[in-house]
Amino acid sequence: MIHLPFRQQNLDSVTRFQLPGLVMNRRLVTFILLVPALLVTPPLAFADVEPARSERLADRVAAPEPLQQRMEVIRATLVKSMNAHPDLRLTRAEGEALALEVGRELDSILADKAISRAAGRQASFLLGDMRDGLDLMRTANHDDARRVGLMKVVQDLRLYGWLFEHPGWQGVPETR
Repeated sequence: MIHLPFRQQNLDSVTRFQLPGLVMNRRLVTFILLVPALLVTPPLAFADVEPARSERLADRVAAPEPLQQRMEVIRATLVKSMNAHPDLRLTRAEGEALALEVGRELDSILADKAISRAAGRQASFLLGDMRDGLDLMRTANHDDARRVGLMKVVQDLRLYGWLFEHPGWQGVPETR
């Protein structure tokens, strides 16, 4: 048996009428210390959001013309599919067909070393992530998994618009 004389001594000296007051005081002190911290922290945390956003827009890389053309084809293909399926739910055959169609464009971008060099590492990572989404669309057995793959590709197209300077880029419509 473990003997805790200190705790026992403290509890013996507190009457049962004082115990709720101690608990209440502890809660009050916690509240008094926590509320100012919560009120001050959010403004400090988001103080530099706007300058960072404008810096990010200024640091965008100009997308090479061949990359722009192929990304427009991918965007048009996905927008057409999204208009046909607003809920982004594709059958297995539809998911596979869309993944193959978009995959051909991705393969042509990745095969062109001049585009890869000009676009840089960001494009390589972005296109690799799109490839992962297409693989999920093509191989998934469940409708929800194909939907997640399509959403991944759509999000990557949005990210393309943030990372690269592409005059006239319209992006893709919002999804539900």
